[in-house]
Amino acid sequence: MLPSPVHLSYFPQITRARTRRALAYFGSTDMIRDATRQDLLACGWDEQTTDTYLSWRQTFDEAAIAESLSALNIQTIHREDIAYPPQLLDLFDPPLCLFVRGSLTQYTTSLSIVGTRKMSSYGKHIIDTLIPVLVQAGVTIISGLAYGVDSTAHKATLHARGITHAVLGSGVDTHSIAPSAHISLAADIIAQGGSLISEYPPGTEATRYTFPERNRIIAALSKATLVVEAGEKSGSLITAQCALDIGRDVCAIPHPIHTPHGIGPNTLIKHGAHVITEVQDLLTLLQVDAQTQRQPKITPSTPVELAIHQLLQTEAMHIDEIIAIIPNPTHENIMSTITIMEMRGLLKHMGNMMYIAI
Repeated sequence: MLPSPVHLSYFPQITRARTRRALAYFGSTDMIRDATRQDLLACGWDEQTTDTYLSWRQTFDEAAIAESLSALNIQTIHREDIAYPPQLLDLFDPPLCLFVRGSLTQYTTSLSIVGTRKMSSYGKHIIDTLIPVLVQAGVTIISGLAYGVDSTAHKATLHARGITHAVLGSGVDTHSIAPSAHISLAADIIAQGGSLISEYPPGTEATRYTFPERNRIIAALSKATLVVEAGEKSGSLITAQCALDIGRDVCAIPHPIHTPHGIGPNTLIKHGAHVITEVQDLLTLLQVDAQTQRQPKITPSTPVELAIHQLLQTEAMHIDEIIAIIPNPTHENIMSTITIMEMRGLLKHMGNMMYIAI
């Protein structure tokens, strides 16, 4: 027989509100599983939900589900399990059960990194700069496997040989992963010691409701949440609010005031979020020490180098745009200068002849 929290998680009409009502009335998921119609109605469920549950309970094949979970290498962790992450208990309504592929044992200090799906080159540059130092300091990175900031944070962590966990708004089985383009990334996360986590059973497709719900789990699993880029109505702002609701730190990357992706972080900063301008800000906030020696700061050595470096501070530009914008009274070869600056570590080539300042 499946543990009762797992059993209840499979009921298609279960919601967080219905779970709260039932637990407040019955006191345990064991009693919910065996409840009569009269008791279910008394706990606050409506007649349609109650009758649907009673009918579903009669046909639910627990043995088949247990066999399927085993075949898919999916473990279940419910609130009574010793392996249940204690951080989740800070939530108003912690998940009854987690479905996990991979390992949740590699837990040290965790930072969630979230942001827009339509990430700019500036956002990618920030993530690629921060994560290697965070990983070497022993920080675990948590995100949501979505396009943009999420997947870039996972990939950068893997590249730095770190541990990362992805919290999904779908089932953790391969066929349910959304977006499907990240199935390979999900496999790499597991192979390197991380995990896929969801409160939804295998076979659950992501919806516009499940994505916001999973954000509270991302926030709760982390000591702090970093918003890299976000529009005015970005889902990452929901994650930030979830973090604030349970007393977690929220931090943000500052942006020029005219950039659409900077509205979210700048608004958070305006309302008191920690401003992150270098990786040491995060290390101090997380109370961890960097394991690498600080390198001497490299600075531009000519007026043209300085002009190029300042131009590329916030956004990558194509080399043709740079040549058209930068004044060159000494007829210095801009293309050669850019190559030298890249070799010196002042610029980073983002691909397709796009460069950004480091």
